[in-house]
Amino acid sequence: MAQAQEALFPREQVQAVLATAMGAVLERHIERATPAELGLWSMRGLEVIEPGFRTELQSGTLLLSAPDRLLSARPMPALPASGPPDLAAAPLAVALSGMFDAAWRASPAIRRAGPERMLRSAFEELFNHLDPYSRYLTPEEAQAARARRVGQSGLGLRLAAGRGAEVRVAVVAPDSPAAAGGLRVGDRVLEVDGEAVSARDLSAAAALLEGPAGTEVSLRVERGRRRFNLLLLRSLVAPETVQAQARDEILWLRLDGFSAATDLRLAEALAEGLRPGGPRGVVLDLRGNRGGLLGQAVAVAGAFLPDGVVALTSGRHPDAARTLIEQAEAYRAAMAR
Repeated sequence: MAQAQEALFPREQVQAVLATAMGAVLERHIERATPAELGLWSMRGLEVIEPGFRTELQSGTLLLSAPDRLLSARPMPALPASGPPDLAAAPLAVALSGMFDAAWRASPAIRRAGPERMLRSAFEELFNHLDPYSRYLTPEEAQAARARRVGQSGLGLRLAAGRGAEVRVAVVAPDSPAAAGGLRVGDRVLEVDGEAVSARDLSAAAALLEGPAGTEVSLRVERGRRRFNLLLLRSLVAPETVQAQARDEILWLRLDGFSAATDLRLAEALAEGLRPGGPRGVVLDLRGNRGGLLGQAVAVAGAFLPDGVVALTSGRHPDAARTLIEQAEAYRAAMAR
């Protein structure tokens, strides 16, 4: 049984993830760190899962120990004397994946955590030393984050928990398949493609709604005392990030993020809200804004600033030096149309 457990460690896949991540850090992070430091911080992330482990760096060699024995010792690569620093990423990933493998074989707690948890813990500790604004995402989390920025194949609705285990429609995006199908906020969703859904597992209910563009999904819906079926066609739906509200003669524009269509949505809201006889002023509310596409943030700024430079970026990598300019007059002309 122990040998079977040991054989399950996906060393090649973990090594590939580590090589890509370490290459990006070595090449692009603002403050330069040595491969030995990156290795030490990453391995100390495994100590969070298995407190009995101890990791230390001695004369350029990384040591992983259990209470009763040395588990692994790996020399850490140095930064290249010439050439890009990310050349050290591949040998660092080889060394670390070997130490991950040794930790897997030695600790039941590590095996129970699994490879993804090992990687997450390693990167969390790494970023504790480097950058509190960076974090590791699983492939599924990364796909979901990308969908929030550029849109996803879906229905344009969001589910929420109602009373008890009820699943309710919380948001219906304008011009979405859900809106075209007649779905309303407050409707109770009973089944998706014949499968009952519950608020006890909203993520599973939401997953049932997702699928390739052009495919259909059947919903069993309850509205008041009436129950009926809706057949919706999935399409590419851009996330809704702009909310506009006129209050006390002020146009309030709340931006939850910067997605692929935020500038267009903002232009529509401004064109509608600033008609003759409209509000005395505009409030741009960015509280809780989760960020997103930098180009969209620059375009939004162009709605309120004159032509010219909006932002400058810089860093160790040549591609980090950028000047972001917005043609504000062109944006406002498009808004007027």
